[in-house]
Formats: sequence, structure tokens, C-alpha cells
Amino acid sequence: MKALALLPNDILYEIFLLVTEAKDQLAYNAFQWDQRLAPWNLAATCKRWRTLSLDSPRLWTNFHFLNHTCISTSRNPSPHHTCINHVGVLRYYLALDRARDRPLTVIASTGGKVHDCCASMLTIASFRPRTTWKALKMGSAIADMIPWPRIRTQLSTLRTLDFDNHLYVYPEDARSSGITSLYLPPALANLEDLRRVRVDGWNGEIFPPESFANLLPWSRLQVLCILGYAGGTAPILSLLALCHNLHSFRLHCKRHLSPLEDPTNFPPGSEVITQLHDVELEAAFFAGISRSAPISSIFPLIRTPNLTTMRFGLVHFSDFEDPDLKPTDEQAILDLVRRSNCKVVNFEVEITSFPFNPDTPLLLKELKDLRSFTLGHRVNWGDIKETGVCACADGFLEQLIDAEDGMVPCGLPQLEHLKLRNLTFEPALLIQIVESRIASEEFASIRRLDIEFSFQEEVTHLPLYRRVLCDRLEPYDGLEIHFGTVSSARGGVSEHFSHLDDDR
Repeated sequence: MKALALLPNDILYEIFLLVTEAKDQLAYNAFQWDQRLAPWNLAATCKRWRTLSLDSPRLWTNFHFLNHTCISTSRNPSPHHTCINHVGVLRYYLALDRARDRPLTVIASTGGKVHDCCASMLTIASFRPRTTWKALKMGSAIADMIPWPRIRTQLSTLRTLDFDNHLYVYPEDARSSGITSLYLPPALANLEDLRRVRVDGWNGEIFPPESFANLLPWSRLQVLCILGYAGGTAPILSLLALCHNLHSFRLHCKRHLSPLEDPTNFPPGSEVITQLHDVELEAAFFAGISRSAPISSIFPLIRTPNLTTMRFGLVHFSDFEDPDLKPTDEQAILDLVRRSNCKVVNFEVEITSFPFNPDTPLLLKELKDLRSFTLGHRVNWGDIKETGVCACADGFLEQLIDAEDGMVPCGLPQLEHLKLRNLTFEPALLIQIVESRIASEEFASIRRLDIEFSFQEEVTHLPLYRRVLCDRLEPYDGLEIHFGTVSSARGGVSEHFSHLDDDR
């Protein structure tokens, strides 16, 4: 504390920004929203800190509805009861004054935790004429409270929109089993500055039924992220066809995609997404040989000439139980690369499977331009303290070296960066792979290794790997070895929405 008191104001201000804007997946979750009141805590510490906080508008520009705690006189509160925590609402008005005219990041998604009266008051506060926005996250309940025709000033500066389409049951954060149709206010259709959109919870239909083109300025979007999708293939292809400037696309499916009713509407390879360079697909189910899986449903119908990065989150990557069955996902990926004539240089896959055995001979052989490969075991973030590393990467690593001659590398001739996430492995095998590529003239040398684990496993695994790998590989010039934790390594398309994330 004494050391902080001696720091000059400019450095102290940067520390304040770090405290108020830093994201830590483990430190903040849906049950720790009070910790988001960091500006208030900083301002209450001492006179100097209070002066600096009040003179720093940026500290007050993150406007979270869930920072407010509703207090009811009823033992069984409901959304219609009156909240008596007037001080909590007053804090929002004070924060708006201290933010001055700086653009706000408004997180107006309540998840069923805020009374209707408070949600209405907070909506009135954040949507007053003098405020402007740079990012907005809201749910369907809040969208119904907003006087859209009167807030053109705020909408004119909006660049990021995150729409939570789930239904919630009060007071628990319980999502209904049914995924609803998507309704977006008409005022969002003409946002000239909008560049990033994320929708969570969608069944592929829109309400009222109309053209997709009337929902948002799709042609201006650079990033599109759809989570919790439970619809068909046609709506996704229709959206991709409208997004002429799309750079990054993420799709998370809750189940298999329903097939096309009329395949002639989307012939194979008919949709050309020229600007797309980053695609990310996640599926919460087995995706080995089913042609209704997301990869096998969408990839055969598109072309992506500028695609450079692929990321996948799957239950498993290919069907390893029957060697006679050809995994359609793996073949669909390769067909897309060949058909588009694109150079994929970054490939990431996280798998949740038992046993963990990603058999990928086709990819390792055919992705000749690949320079970075990440293989990870998906962990449950909501239960990370009890989650252990239960998967081994040796089966995959053995595919990178000749079975008969251990000094002859196989596959991915341009590989320079290899990352293993939440996976155990035999250090000698990884050392063998690195040294074989250094000795080969036909293969590029690996320049970086990343070994990442959850916090619990760091205690038991990282010290051993750190000692063995560094002792053996440290003499090689140009090779970097990094050891870290999973929480500090999350990325992908979701990085564009990280300032809106607290529990996803």
C-alpha cells in the first residue's frame, strides 16, 4: 500500500484501468458481480485515490446492470416486486455523471436477477440522450423496455452488439429448455458503425417472419458469433451470404443441424465468403460420421479463398472405433481447403472425449501450409477446481514421427508452433519430435512450444515438464518454450466480445 502511494498519477491510473477492465475467468463469475464495483472501492480508499478516480471518466464507462443487487421485502421475490435498494440505483446515475461524455459499454442483460422496476430505472439511466455507446449487451426482456425511436444518438456510435435470446426463470439463472425465435428491434437495421454481432440462443427462425436482410446491416459486419444454435443449415448459409465483409465467424451448435429442405438453393461450393479468414465451429455432440454435424453440413456448401485460421470445439474429432468408417468432418475440412485454394496456417481443436484419441492422418498429411497447431482437452469452466487432466496427447504426437525411424518426422512440414492444452504427454516423445525436425532439411524447425494446464494440474505436471524439456531443448537456438495456465490462454473469435464477457 505504501509503495502504491508513492507512484505518480499516470502509473496509478494505468493500474486502476487494469483493476477495472481486466478479465479473469476464474475470478469473476455470475455469483461475484459485486467485485465489478471496483471504481467505487478505489474511490473510497483514500483522498488521493478518490480524486484520481473522479477525474478519470474511463473508469466509469462499464455499465453493468448486474452490479445492482435487488433487495425485496418478500421472502419469495419475483420480477414484479418492488426493490428497496434505492442506493444501488443511485450509484448508476453517479457513475454516468463521472463517465461524462465517454462512450459506454452497457451490459443490460439481467439473466432474471433484477426486478422489473430496477431494470426499467437502469434502462432509463443508460439510455438518456447525453450518453453514447460503443458496445451493448442486452436480453430480450430489456429490449422490450427500450424506447428505440428516441435513442438514435446512442445507436449512431454502436460498434458491438451482443443479444442474449435465452428465456430466464426468476430468480435463478435457469435457461429454458426451448430455444426461441429471434426478434431484433427494427431500429438496429440501419446502424452504420456496427461491426461485431453476437447472438446467444437461437432456433434458426425469426419473428415476425421476414427477410434476414431486414434484421441488421449484415454487409457491414466484420465479426459474427452465434452461440447456442439449434436450427438448420439454411439460416446459417443465408446469413453468410449477406455478410460480404465478414472476417471472423463462430458457430456453436446445441445439436445436429437440420438438413436443407431444398438442396438446389445452395449447390455445393456456391456461397463464396471472400473476406473470411477466421472460422470457429463448436458442437456439443459426437461429430464423427454424421453428415448433419456442423462441419459436414456447412463446409461442403461454401468457399473461403482467404481463410487462414480454423478452430473447432468437438466431443471427438473422428470415429476411432471403426477404422473402416471415413470421418466426414475431417474430409469436409480438407475438401474446403482444396476447393477454396486457401492456405490455412493456424489450426486449433479442443476435444472432449473418452478415450482421447484424435486420429487425424489426413489433416496431418494434407495441411502442408500449417504453421501453428493447438490441441486441447476441453475442461468444464464451471467446475474447474475439480477438473483434472484425464487425457493424454501421446496418441496424437506419435503421428508426427515415423513409427519405424524415430528421427524421421511426419506430417505438417511447415509447423513452427505447437501448443498442448490440458493434456499429459511423454516428454521424451515431444523432445523426439522437436529434434527430428531440427535435423531434417525438408521440415521446418519448431520455434515455439506452449504447454498449458488448469491451475490444479500445474502443481503436479508443469514442474516435471518444465525441468525435462528445458534441460534437453534449451541449447537449441530459436526455440521458445512457454508454460502457462488455461485461464490466460483463451482466445479466438470471442476475443472481440471479451469486454462483454463475465460468465461465458
